[in-house]
Amino acid sequence: MVMPEGRQPATKQKSPVLNFEDYSKLSIEEKKQQRFNVLHTIYKKSGGRSMYEQYWFEELILDLDVDKETARAILDYLMDEGLLYKDYNQFSAMLTHEGLLEVEQALSKPESPTEHFPAHSVNYIINVGTMVGSGIQAGSAGARLTISETETKPKPERQKVRILFVSANPRDTDTLELIKECNNVRDRLISTEYGDQFDFDQRHEVSVSEIDRHLLDYKPQVLHFSGHGSSDGIVFQDSDKEVERTSIRALSDLFRIVNEDESMTDDTRVRLVFLSACYSQKQAEAISKHVDCVIGMSAAVTDEAARVFAESFYQAIGFGKSIKTAFDLGCNKVARLNIPEAHTPKLLNRQGIDPSSIYLARISSNNN
Repeated sequence: MVMPEGRQPATKQKSPVLNFEDYSKLSIEEKKQQRFNVLHTIYKKSGGRSMYEQYWFEELILDLDVDKETARAILDYLMDEGLLYKDYNQFSAMLTHEGLLEVEQALSKPESPTEHFPAHSVNYIINVGTMVGSGIQAGSAGARLTISETETKPKPERQKVRILFVSANPRDTDTLELIKECNNVRDRLISTEYGDQFDFDQRHEVSVSEIDRHLLDYKPQVLHFSGHGSSDGIVFQDSDKEVERTSIRALSDLFRIVNEDESMTDDTRVRLVFLSACYSQKQAEAISKHVDCVIGMSAAVTDEAARVFAESFYQAIGFGKSIKTAFDLGCNKVARLNIPEAHTPKLLNRQGIDPSSIYLARISSNNN
């Protein structure tokens, strides 16, 4: 399990772990409170986004001091009640609309990130008023909300930059730490100065037949692939987790077709493709004919080098740097840590495009 960055061991005396036998003896009201505690824990750690169900499972054990059987029972109960949705194909889970409402109706939106509301969730929480009614506690029955009479309609939020992280690690190939890489990249990005301008989603165990659906459905401006590759192209996996390949031309044509559609705008077309896979430069060169900027690898790349480069790159993007500066900082970070692959990443661009003038974070009206 990947722990949130900066998490420190608790120093205070922890309460006894709640086991399943004790949980089953709780009153209905006590179980309702436990349910709210779980919903709140999930909400404050994700802002309502989809994340790995196993992550929730482990976090509940840590934060709520319950044993594994109890944590599983609570999560299953939330799914039965329609408050938590589990995607069995993606092994992920997220709060449903009803689950979000149950938490949001008991909480006020902070004006800036706090310990319980990280930067990536502050702008996601609906704007609710304050609790009214003497003695009413968050999550208790009878809680009501009020909206200020002087409140005006909120200004439409600026379109966020969507980043889609996809990966594949078929059986009979070297095991890669793809989930760790994904979580580290996300955490680095959302903790930056402009981290709230990005919407980060992920799909794992991706097949050739699914990649077009993900592009059409999520409409990412950034498509990041992590996995294996060769001079013949990058490697996907089929439904049996076996190696699945497609031609370099076929994959590059996919980006051509998607980006050339008349309905596409700068907010919906793919502007950056990041291929974190060995020997992916040839595929990157083909895609760069249809996408503004593409990053590929000229040789084999280790897990460590790929992770360090990606974390540094997205961190720089989140601090408002151009794609070219972010790329250079990523390579420099690999070199500073004495990792041999500092010159393995390659940045390519579409004809007429200058990567040093492309900024994904909108820090001024002059940025593309």
